[in-house]
Amino acid sequence: EFATLPPRFIAGMDNPDVKEAMLMCYGSMIAESGDDSEQSSVGVLLMLLASVTYHSEWLLRTTATNPGHPFSSIPLLLHRDLLTRLNLLVMIDETAVVRPTAIPLRFACWRLDGVCGYLDKRAT
Repeated sequence: EFATLPPRFIAGMDNPDVKEAMLMCYGSMIAESGDDSEQSSVGVLLMLLASVTYHSEWLLRTTATNPGHPFSSIPLLLHRDLLTRLNLLVMIDETAVVRPTAIPLRFACWRLDGVCGYLDKRAT
């Protein structure tokens, strides 16, 4: 859907449920990246976890209808109580800091190509 923001948490690693899920799903990656904010992957992993949480109903339906599907290996999907609590912390709404853009990328690129073509014609 156009103008829909990606899922994100309203809480970070300071929330015990978010921290538990992050360590459950991405513990080894977090340990490898360390505490150096330049190299830390925690921000990206938080977005990934928020997306898994937000789309968990679809993921659960997919694993129920397709036994052995790779989504079955997502550890969070086996912890329904934690998943329920995390769903209360996920949002996709616009905030003062995060807003959707006005032009879909494919149209922005098309417009840019049109402008470049126009300028090329004018230059000759």
